[in-house]
Amino acid sequence: MTAVECALRLGVSGPRVGQIERAEVDGSLRISTMMRAAAALECRFLCVVLPNDSLEDVVLRRAYELALEERSLPASIATGGTPVGPRTEEDLEIRTLELVDSRGLWRERNLPDPSPWYPGTGNG
Repeated sequence: MTAVECALRLGVSGPRVGQIERAEVDGSLRISTMMRAAAALECRFLCVVLPNDSLEDVVLRRAYELALEERSLPASIATGGTPVGPRTEEDLEIRTLELVDSRGLWRERNLPDPSPWYPGTGNG
């Protein structure tokens, strides 16, 4: 579709189509503009936030973080940076599964140090 055809469908001027395209590229395009454009093109506009990992992985990691925090253990245990004995490891696994099935999993807490799963740490 040419810019002229697009402008006619959107009910805007040709230069406005160019402005919309540039705003899309630089990330400044408003959602309301995208919704109007989608409707004019007989489409639906969907804005979706998707997790990087499966929901199951996200929940298990968060529960493991809380299990570490409860025991005042460093998050580096999760990456093998701090070795633990098999009994501690088993205790952490059991507590992680208990937390998955309990309330308060997503309550904000102060972690001893950044989780190895957080983006930007280079470990996850």
